[in-house]
Amino acid sequence: MLFVEWIAVAFIAMSAACFFGPQLIAYGPRAFSDFKQSPEARFVAGVLSSVLVLALLTPFASVAAITGGETVLALVIETATLSFSIA
Repeated sequence: MLFVEWIAVAFIAMSAACFFGPQLIAYGPRAFSDFKQSPEARFVAGVLSSVLVLALLTPFASVAAITGGETVLALVIETATLSFSIA
């Protein structure tokens, strides 16, 4: 599982390099101010950071979805601390 996690982190890093790399190479540190103002760059940075956190924390949590009738119940079990919660 750890090997798959490292592959996921590598793919996320390559995605960030492909999106942010050309502008950083062309403009250097001045590109960071453009990234803060660009809604597309903020969206991509948010998605990549969320996916990175999810990839790093997934081995420690188990998620189950239970459907019954018109309701959906999501049960989150953290296997590291064995605490249960209903999301």
